[in-house]
Amino acid sequence: MAIDFPDNPSVNDTFTAGGKVYQWDGTVWEIYGPNVSPGTFKIDDVNNRVGINNASPSQNLDVIGNTQLRDVFIDSVANWNYGQLRISRNASNTANTKIVSVLLDGDSPDDTDLYSNANVLLRTDSAPTSGSTSAALNAGIEITAPDSVRFGTNGGEKMRIDSSGNVGINTTPSYWLDVRDNDLGQTLGDSSDHLRLSSPVVGNTSMLYASNKRFANGTGWQNTSWRIQHKVDNTDMAFVEFNPDGAERGISFGTDNVEHVVIDSNGRMAAASQPYFYAYLSSNISFDSNTQNTTVPYNTTSANVGNCYNTSNGLFTAPVSGRYVFTGGIYSNTASVSISQLWFVRNGGRVGTFCLDGGSGPNRQGTGYIYLEANDTVGVHPWADGAGTINIVASTFHTYWSGSLLV
Repeated sequence: MAIDFPDNPSVNDTFTAGGKVYQWDGTVWEIYGPNVSPGTFKIDDVNNRVGINNASPSQNLDVIGNTQLRDVFIDSVANWNYGQLRISRNASNTANTKIVSVLLDGDSPDDTDLYSNANVLLRTDSAPTSGSTSAALNAGIEITAPDSVRFGTNGGEKMRIDSSGNVGINTTPSYWLDVRDNDLGQTLGDSSDHLRLSSPVVGNTSMLYASNKRFANGTGWQNTSWRIQHKVDNTDMAFVEFNPDGAERGISFGTDNVEHVVIDSNGRMAAASQPYFYAYLSSNISFDSNTQNTTVPYNTTSANVGNCYNTSNGLFTAPVSGRYVFTGGIYSNTASVSISQLWFVRNGGRVGTFCLDGGSGPNRQGTGYIYLEANDTVGVHPWADGAGTINIVASTFHTYWSGSLLV
């Protein structure tokens, strides 16, 4: 029932309506009587506001203190921009703030473990009638202790926390964190990113991705792999890949999207880009035997995996640090000057003598195992007895130079 309060009252004027006495305090009408404390119930008939324990109500109903409401129905104009219920808290001490607490029988407002008994459902069941044309905006939070906490969007559940504390995204969890994507496509190149961890650094963002991809058409796991990839901004860095292409049940390691090392299901290790070369002399050459620091320029290759051998200067450049094996050979038809030694030279300095003259034949060969740092160079130098011109004969099988990284 609406109360028609008198206009222009004076301070302490009283007015009776509906069996209750109201008194004007100079600003608002308040209920007046022997059992009502001053300031308990205020009516602001100018702004149409009611205050309980609040002498200056700022909302239509402004209550300070504990409030118990039963079977409350709250409605508002159906509009995308306005919610039906807004609950807020202003406090100087925000530690352990409870914006909404739902108590079941047996609980009290002072309980600190309310979430163990809570049963709350907050959700939207339909698209807004104005302000948006989208019909796929359903979202919600459902707390149904002791079973789970569930979060949903677009009309379906997307994440839940079960009674054991397991978190599931797009699945019912069986582990502390259980994430499931939609089914991977069946076409070569189909992929899906599942996880990204990022950390901003000065001027850049460092990220770690977990993703799976299909490297051949099909439906089975045999032609899919999982990769953990490090990136800085949009640049691919190092990665680890499980079940890589060509090594079923294996694992591979690489950088810059280039696979370097593969371990197969039997534990055998191979370098996917293992440097290897075989070079030979395609035309005869001659040089002065007194020039002992001359590298033989084997100018033709039948293999040069990794492009680490230079046919112009005859030098191999190590792409990575490790142990390498080299074999060199020279065929000479110079009778007056005999090639008695082959030297392997690292970074311009002699590593050692790898072949001594054990007979009178024209062929000299040597094999050596050398540890190289990345970007070290290695070449072959012949050493001759006597002075004069040395003729080295072109030959695919006798005048050659080969090397490989040992795994």
